[in-house]
Amino acid sequence: MASASLRRRLQLQDTTWPNRLSRIYAEFYRDLGLPELGYLFHCNRDFAMVEGFSSNLKLQRTQTIMEGGTHCDFRFTRKTGS
Repeated sequence: MASASLRRRLQLQDTTWPNRLSRIYAEFYRDLGLPELGYLFHCNRDFAMVEGFSSNLKLQRTQTIMEGGTHCDFRFTRKTGS
């Protein structure tokens, strides 16, 4: 089971590392004039990467910065029955 500190950090929203990193990538591709490539190269692989990390984890996300969202709303949960 995750420590209280880890659980607290995972509950943070825009100050968590995925959002800071996503914002850096989004700005990079936007500055290049290629924002659609940012989504394809970075956001599009998130679900497969989480599955490869642990088949017991599930990623839910309804928006990304690269798609025009205000933030990337990463939500990691344990799969039911895991």
